[in-house]
Amino acid sequence: MNKKKILLLAIAGILLVAAAAFAFIVNANEYYLELNVPQEPITIEYGSDTLPEITGILRGTIINQKGKPIDITPQSEVDVTTLGTYTVTYEAIYKDWPYTIDQVFIVEDTTPPVIELVCDPEHFTSPIAQYEEEGFTATDNYDGDITASVSRKEKDGFVFYTVADSSGNETTVEREIVYKDVVPPVIKLKGTANMYVVVNEKFEEPGFTASDDCDGDITASVTVEGSVDTAKTGTYKLTYKVKDSYNNEATVTRTVQVANKATVSANTGSGGTGEKIVYLTFDDGPGKYTQKLLNTLDKYGVKVTFFVTNQFPSYQHLIGEAHRRGHTIAIHTYSHDYKTIYSSETAYFNDLNKMKDAIIAQTGTAPKIVRFPGGTNNTISKKYCSGIMTALSSSLISKGYTYTDWNVDSNDAGGATSASQVASNVIAGIKKKSVSNVLMHDIKGYTVDAIDQIVSWGLENGYTFKAMTPSSPVFQFRPNN
Repeated sequence: MNKKKILLLAIAGILLVAAAAFAFIVNANEYYLELNVPQEPITIEYGSDTLPEITGILRGTIINQKGKPIDITPQSEVDVTTLGTYTVTYEAIYKDWPYTIDQVFIVEDTTPPVIELVCDPEHFTSPIAQYEEEGFTATDNYDGDITASVSRKEKDGFVFYTVADSSGNETTVEREIVYKDVVPPVIKLKGTANMYVVVNEKFEEPGFTASDDCDGDITASVTVEGSVDTAKTGTYKLTYKVKDSYNNEATVTRTVQVANKATVSANTGSGGTGEKIVYLTFDDGPGKYTQKLLNTLDKYGVKVTFFVTNQFPSYQHLIGEAHRRGHTIAIHTYSHDYKTIYSSETAYFNDLNKMKDAIIAQTGTAPKIVRFPGGTNNTISKKYCSGIMTALSSSLISKGYTYTDWNVDSNDAGGATSASQVASNVIAGIKKKSVSNVLMHDIKGYTVDAIDQIVSWGLENGYTFKAMTPSSPVFQFRPNN
């Protein structure tokens, strides 16, 4: 055999072996499908509008181990609006042969709820009050409105709001409570706001108290500006000031008139000369004669003071009418029942507060002037509670009221039973004083009939008729009980 033939046979053998080897490799090679993501569950946020981009790679175990991109088709969908686990099969076709791979997706909610606080920039809380909730809402991307599930806790000046959704995601927010006190303190003067002192006699400060709704008793913080020189006649002003811990300030003034004995005597109602002022006051109404009285007073443009009661409820509207006509409305008593009102301090103030509320309902204004039924010096109260008048006269002042008795008695609740008798008694009393506080009763027809004569005489003789104010001179009897 020649060399050429041998060579050809060798080449043919090699090719045969190579073909056999290639056929073996091709037959042994297996293709499989891979994805471009790790082969572990992929988490997707509930409601997400973006999903991971999934692409396929076809690899061979022997041939094409590096793989090559291949189109894949998912055989199912992931519902991002429903929590749960989804297995999606991806399929690729290569040389008419299908290849598949499964991928697990988990749709879960990891987004915490949102708490929104309603915040009013004008809202504040008194230091002595509970915080009043301004409002809040809680919403969740999966559960929706979960405001009702919010828990709140107040601690150290903060409110903490906490809520969890059905997936266990929790949110906590805090609100700082803004504490602010806008109520000023109250200074109450002991004695009267208008005082008279005889020249060269000693002036003694009657005293005062100061209280605050938050700070309590702050009397020790009161400063007094001004002084009284009793060696010199004149008008002196004492100004009392105090601030609370939130810098709210209260100021009241006391006027002290230093004058000769005659002037002081006149202005305190014990005789002498001075400005001629008459305070006509009417107790126990309103009643069936009050309307006539108002009309008579209007004729002269005279203003008076009514110490009212609720003895005749059908005439209560005349309280408002008198107020609108410019008269002063003051408190006498709601019931005028001595046995009840003088049984204790509590009973008295219960009665007074009922009358105060009735006056406010008619006038819109809280009264500040009071007259005790029977006067401060009555003795009938001894039957019901020993020492009650002494206690009440002090308590009224401490509660910010001014109380007054009278220094001229018309005696219309006593011996006088006609208009002429009432007028005679009043005019006789007025003549002796420069400042008169006249006790009358508008539930007496003859008293109302006497007003024309009294007012006419007073105006003709240079008297000025005034309605009382809290700063008017007061005439206070010494308690007998």
